[in-house]
Amino acid sequence: GARLLFDLDDDLLTIPADHRHAATVRPLTKIVRRMLTAADAVWVATPGLAERLRGIRPDAVVMETRLDERIWVPVPAPNLLWDHPVRILCMRTGIGDRDFALIESTLVRLKAEYGDAIVIDVLGLPHAGDLPAGLNPIGPSVHASRSYPGLVDWLRSVQPRWHIGLAPLLDTPFNRGTSPVRALEYAALGLAVLASDSPVYRGSIAGGPAGQLVANDPGAWHAALDWLIRDRDLRQAAATRAHQAFLAAGTLASQGDVRQTALMGLLANDLQRASGALTIAHDPTDPVTRKRRHSSRGR
Repeated sequence: GARLLFDLDDDLLTIPADHRHAATVRPLTKIVRRMLTAADAVWVATPGLAERLRGIRPDAVVMETRLDERIWVPVPAPNLLWDHPVRILCMRTGIGDRDFALIESTLVRLKAEYGDAIVIDVLGLPHAGDLPAGLNPIGPSVHASRSYPGLVDWLRSVQPRWHIGLAPLLDTPFNRGTSPVRALEYAALGLAVLASDSPVYRGSIAGGPAGQLVANDPGAWHAALDWLIRDRDLRQAAATRAHQAFLAAGTLASQGDVRQTALMGLLANDLQRASGALTIAHDPTDPVTRKRRHSSRGR
């Protein structure tokens, strides 16, 4: 009698062959399709993903991604003494090799221009030797890599803290089904956010108070990053607005009423039936009820 809700934030039916986890995930496509057809309700993270699944689940509900405030809040106050060098973080996604290639040459150029005045950390590399000189491969401990809360705890504990978060994303059919979670994570960390000007990030926290959307062009990325590196006040103001925006609209708590209404809607028919049965059982005009009452009084 339980209700099955299937929640997706990636198009797991059409994993590209060059996706980092393609060998693991692509064989599971049949399971995903079975779950999509069997579920009483399907939630998806973006309108793009809803459109991709329209042929299977035209009733899919767009439930935007939010982060669990219990593991993301609070963020330690920035230490202004650590504002030099400017620290930049790029967390790569599952298909991040091609996405990261959008900005790799820009990062190499900026490192050559600024030298020790900036630090560029890249998280999510399958092999540390993949990066050009000047870009730092980083990763959590084995313990932190075993769960998402562990990863978050590690991200929040790294010192000195980062100042700018980068979210490059190609505009591809698969990427249009992903959620803007990277921008949310950067905002939760209190970073100024630069994200690709793509359908995924338009209208998200990245395109508003948390930062800036950047065209998928190396020159545009260089200009946006160069500006943030040079302008300390702009960088700090963007970081402050990003974290405030996350607290206001990026947490699960901020979306609690919407999610509760949607979840209770799954049980609406059961609740109505239960309510009707309860009313009948206590109907004083019902002969069975009257007989039970008299018998109870006699005992």
